[in-house]
Amino acid sequence: MHTTVDDPQAAAAKPEVGHSLSSDLDAVLKHADGKTVTIGQIMDVLADRGHGVLIFLLSAPFLINPIPGLSTAFGFAIGILGLCVTFSLRPWLPNFIKRRTLTHDKLTKLIHGVERVLKKVERFAKPRLELFAHKKMRWLCGLSLMSLAFLLALPIPIPFNNVPPAIPLVILSFGMLERDGLLILIGHIGNIVLWIIMFFLGNLIWAAMAPIFAKLGWGSASPATQQAMIDGIQMIRNLV
Repeated sequence: MHTTVDDPQAAAAKPEVGHSLSSDLDAVLKHADGKTVTIGQIMDVLADRGHGVLIFLLSAPFLINPIPGLSTAFGFAIGILGLCVTFSLRPWLPNFIKRRTLTHDKLTKLIHGVERVLKKVERFAKPRLELFAHKKMRWLCGLSLMSLAFLLALPIPIPFNNVPPAIPLVILSFGMLERDGLLILIGHIGNIVLWIIMFFLGNLIWAAMAPIFAKLGWGSASPATQQAMIDGIQMIRNLV
């Protein structure tokens, strides 16, 4: 099912002379030919372009023209691709994701959104900071991709909730494509900042809801539960 890649950097981001991301997007639309396509068919068109193109294609639309109902599926797909990056595997997705269909209208909307984002970021990208773009650092890119994909996939009922994780996803994936260590570093920092924000927001929400939980009797554990927790903590201490 998986094939190990000898050079994960080349598989994840291999710039080709005369072969741009724009031409990849045009190839996807040409392949669709006005018909409904599956994510698997899109993968087949971009098979030789590696993880970066697929991740950029799946995350960029959420910055400008989000398509309702796709954040969870796309987030899960990006997470699996991130796992492939971490373990130096060729791009792979399970069949239930590859069978997910996009109408030509949705595909066109997605491609146009990606092209608009591409115009904004491509002017800043260039090979630099080789330390972060080196193939030996690909595993770290994979971890950040999985982390951000989890946030993208969360079904949070808040408008534009997909934008914050999509920003570092786009930056990181394009940095992988262009071997731009600075963009990759910014993507990693964005991932860390997002989780710090999530931690503080979680604490604020918990503090706001605690009085309600207390009134409902959910704020305190039973004596038996408390004793079990104490015993568990003591057991961990003894093991350490």
